[in-house]
This record gives sequence, structure tokens and C-alpha cells, in this order.
Amino acid sequence: MELIDSDIAKMEIIIMEKLRIAILTSSFSQGGLLGGVTKTVRLIARELSKKGHEVTVFSFKFPGMTDAEHLDGFTIRRFGYREILGEWCYSYPMFNYIKKLSFDLVHSHHYSYFPATVGYKLSRTKKIPHIFTPHFHPFQSNIRKMIMNYLYRKTQGELILKNSDAVLPQNENEKNELLKIVKRKYEVVPAPIDQNVFHKYAVRKSGNKTILYVGAMMENKADIAFKICKNIENRRENVKFVFIGDGPLLQELKSRADKNFTFLQNLTDNELALHYNKADLLVYPTKYESFSRIIAEACMCGLPSVSVNTGAVPDTQLGSGRLVEWGNWGKMEEELLSLLKNEKERKKLGKIGLKKSRIYHSDAVNEKLYKIYKKVLI
Repeated sequence: MELIDSDIAKMEIIIMEKLRIAILTSSFSQGGLLGGVTKTVRLIARELSKKGHEVTVFSFKFPGMTDAEHLDGFTIRRFGYREILGEWCYSYPMFNYIKKLSFDLVHSHHYSYFPATVGYKLSRTKKIPHIFTPHFHPFQSNIRKMIMNYLYRKTQGELILKNSDAVLPQNENEKNELLKIVKRKYEVVPAPIDQNVFHKYAVRKSGNKTILYVGAMMENKADIAFKICKNIENRRENVKFVFIGDGPLLQELKSRADKNFTFLQNLTDNELALHYNKADLLVYPTKYESFSRIIAEACMCGLPSVSVNTGAVPDTQLGSGRLVEWGNWGKMEEELLSLLKNEKERKKLGKIGLKKSRIYHSDAVNEKLYKIYKKVLI
């Protein structure tokens, strides 16, 4: 019997009335405060829970974390794990626990053995849809990682990309990288960012200009930014520099800094948003980014950035700043100095970011994702 539109509409209502959703992720920090993947999963799970769906997030239990946590209307379950060749992790207790439960849909976040392979196996065992957000990062820092990435791709990655019910890269750059592995239909769904936290608002600024760096205190990021900022300090007065983040170089950078530099760590999102609003420019050197949440957050706060023309940075920046080639740090310094002098141009770039970054608003992203859920379930 042929279904009419009203019958299909009724089926949609029944199917989406209350879903049991398993989200598998490579990490979920305590309280959901740290890490790009964590923040993406938290915002997705939060919005689904608001719609009345039962959401459980499964992740590894790293030191200092609890076995279970209830947050924003959903549940996080964490399990012990074993490392595979010191790089990737697997948890037999987690898989044995999950396979005893009933779900309507499984959504894996991150391209690796867990959660991608486990989520895919779970979906096929239970005959439910598998949604896959790869957070794909083709850049590998050493030979061992390159070999493991290749082996995973050939033994499992290609299969999962080919047969998942929906694969959702976060931008066109990631989509193009995935197309090199498997030719199929991909639907771009940006990482969600909470527009209730990251938005532009009026703050009292000092007479000094401020350059902001946010990210890991490591060699290929913070150390480069610090050297550029030191050069600017020597060339121009009344510029302050704020570095936010943690990492192995934090103490060393502090020892090389003077009174014009401020170092902060463990900030809440609200505190971070305040610094985006107080700063005049964001400096963000990076070797590769599969999304760059920091630049997206800056855009949503109307803060122009100077970064690197690599990976997804141009997609994420949305024309709201300047880009240089990796290694051309003299050019990055000149771009920062030029924008410091040109308030009109900074405001213009900030307005571009505010307008275009609406695609990152968590409500818009989750509405798009929800439609994909509906499509694969009907």
C-alpha cells in the first residue's frame, strides 16, 4: 500500500518521539569543559536532551575522572582502557557494557579504533543507524602515527566511511580530505558553539591594544606566537599580550616574559569569551587544524584573527582576518602590526566574522543534525 504524505508525517512523529542515542567519543573531560571534541559532543547531547531524548555518552576514564557523570540532562559513562601501540585506545569493558543496552541510533565522534570502529560494529550488531563525525586530522607528527593511520584506514577506516548511514565532516576542507579516501556523499555539519556564551558585547577596554593567543602551550603554536609578540613589543609601545592555555612550554614562556605578558589557564567558557571581547586581535600560528574552535569562537565574538593558510583554518575564519603561509612569521608579524594601526579594518573584519559565524550557533547546527537523524531513521 502506498503511503501518503500524512502517513509519512505521522511516522516521523512516532519515530522521533523519544530516541535512545549512544554517542561514542575519544574523550569527554570532567564537566565537559576542556577539548574541542568534548565541547562538540556536550552541545549536541545537551540539545538532544532538551528535546526529550535519552542520550548516553561513552568515553574513556582518564586519571582524575569519575566512572559516571550527569550533565545537562544526559549521562556520561567512562571505562578503563588499554593502549594499542601507545597511540590508540580500546576498552573491552566498555564494549561489553554497551552491547547489552538498547539504542535507536549510535553517533561516533573521532576517526580511530574507538570510537569509530566500535560504534560502527555496535550499529551493525543491533541493526541501527550509524552516524559518523570523523574530526578527521590527516596530518601525522611522526612515522609511527603515519603507519598506524594507514593500517587503520585500510583495515577499517575505509569500510566505516563507505558504509555509515551518514558521515558528517565539519567543513569543506575535511570533506575534501575524506573524499581522497572514500568517494561518497558527505554532508557538512559544523562543530556547534554556544552562542549564548560566545557573542559580542560591550566591555571596558584600556588604552592599550591587546593581542590574544588561546591554545596549547607547545612548540608549534604558543612558542611561535610568543616570539612574534616579543618582536611586536620591541617595535611598538602600549601593546599587551594575553596567553591562555596550558602545556609543556607554559613555565618556560612565563620565564621569558615581562610585565606586558599575562598568562592564564583553566578558564571557564564565559571567562574566555570575555577575553575575546576585550582583545583587539587573535594570533594563532598552527601547523594544521581540522576545524579550529578557537578561531570560530573569536569570529562569534567579533574578534579578527591572524592565522595560517593550512587545513580548515581558511574555512573556519570565514574571511574575518588575515592568513599567512606556514613558516612566514615575519609576514604574520607585519599583518598584526598593520591591523593594530587600522581600527576601521579591524571593525570591518569583526563584522564579517559576526555575520558569517552564525553557521556555528549550536541551535542552528543541532537543527541540521536533527534533520539528518530523522532522515536515517525513517
